[in-house]
Amino acid sequence: MKTSTLKAIFIGLFTIILFGSAAPEGSVFTTNTTEAGRIGILIDSTTPFTASAMPTAIIMVTFDVKGSGETPIVISGSLAAQGTSDGDGNALFTKYADGIVEIFKKGELTVTKEN
Repeated sequence: MKTSTLKAIFIGLFTIILFGSAAPEGSVFTTNTTEAGRIGILIDSTTPFTASAMPTAIIMVTFDVKGSGETPIVISGSLAAQGTSDGDGNALFTKYADGIVEIFKKGELTVTKEN
């Protein structure tokens, strides 16, 4: 496991984890990369996170891939426990949302603007 007080941590050659704009100053994260293709991330902060009705970026994970197509991003508690707590360690309700990332080969991406 790696712990970082920096703004970014590099895992292998092509995976980068960065704090997002909603991460409080002084936050640290610990990563678990013991299983290939999976990353467990623990974020600690002595400063409270700011509540938001809109989604905010706490961390950003970038990585290189081979091929293209849709890939699921699954948030589970099997590699790192899921949980959110207040400063006293009391559990807080948190909604974890899985997603789909669509990966394009270079030159395949087209952008259209809707009015």
